[in-house]
Amino acid sequence: MPESETDGQWQEIIRFYAQGSDLLLNCLAAASLSYRRATVCVPFPKCFQLSNNSRDYSALQQCLDTLPSLHELSTASKENLNLTCQHRALLEWTLASHPRRKASAFQPISLLTFLHEVPCARLTGSHASNPSLLPEAVFKLALNAQPNVADTNSALNGGFEGNDAAQQRTVTAFHGTSFECLHSILRSGLVPASNTKLERNGKTFGEGIYLTTELPVAYSFCSGAERWKGSTLAPEGTRLRCVLVCGVKENAQIDKTELVSNKNGDPPPEHYLVIDRPDLIKIQYILVYVDHCGNNSSRNLAAAAPVAGQDSQNTGAVSLSSMAGVVVFIAIVLWLIMPGSSSSRNFMY
Repeated sequence: MPESETDGQWQEIIRFYAQGSDLLLNCLAAASLSYRRATVCVPFPKCFQLSNNSRDYSALQQCLDTLPSLHELSTASKENLNLTCQHRALLEWTLASHPRRKASAFQPISLLTFLHEVPCARLTGSHASNPSLLPEAVFKLALNAQPNVADTNSALNGGFEGNDAAQQRTVTAFHGTSFECLHSILRSGLVPASNTKLERNGKTFGEGIYLTTELPVAYSFCSGAERWKGSTLAPEGTRLRCVLVCGVKENAQIDKTELVSNKNGDPPPEHYLVIDRPDLIKIQYILVYVDHCGNNSSRNLAAAAPVAGQDSQNTGAVSLSSMAGVVVFIAIVLWLIMPGSSSSRNFMY
């Protein structure tokens, strides 16, 4: 492949949109390593497509493994990077080739900004007792900022265009998914997986896309994948998870109950939404979680205490109190089962 076709603006994109570039490379790496890669690694980089239309996954994985770190890619000169034509083609394809998947479309925002824009996320309060619900990174999808998006009715845009305020009302909902699926989701949007190879969790409440208004419920459905080795988004040896924050369109002419599909007789729980029309859903944010050794990062643990209004002394008091309770319980059990105790005879009979 000629260098002019592959050595485009990828380095400038990485410099200006480092975290968005990092996210896209992690998504592709996770999809290529998945045992379901035939369905989740879609679209597939054309530079690794063989003449018989089969996919060269080994070459793709080797190319990803031999890419310099994101820091090197953004700081070193192209002459010093020693990139092959395949490296450059992969970077161009991943970061700039698709109008709905450019790195510039994924803007990192702070957790405080996210909570201000999506107050129903409720990461404070009772949820703060579970520090794993505090994401390591938050990305906002800035799809409307891309003037070259031709397909305005795509599933990713969710058909939310228009000036009628009544058509813009949405319900915020969360969708937990495997990180390996994020590569295809960010291109094609959420699509119903019922009765397809992508179905993972059944269809208890009917066919459609399952969402929930409760973040902990969505988090319970997201599974992790290994980070790309050159990533700066997460430390080495960690795994990435994600939860999608979506707007579900609530048309003024459609009652909200019509958004819930129930084909098995029993209505879904109140906090579930089963949507059979992808055009009613727009992905707005991506919450990225990092599985550190011991499941939770020290940053999340530290962040959880002040949010919950707890200090280190309170936390220590709770721990001592719990230990004292365990000791008392064991003492009572031993006393009850002592051979000479009348209480033990009464307890047994």
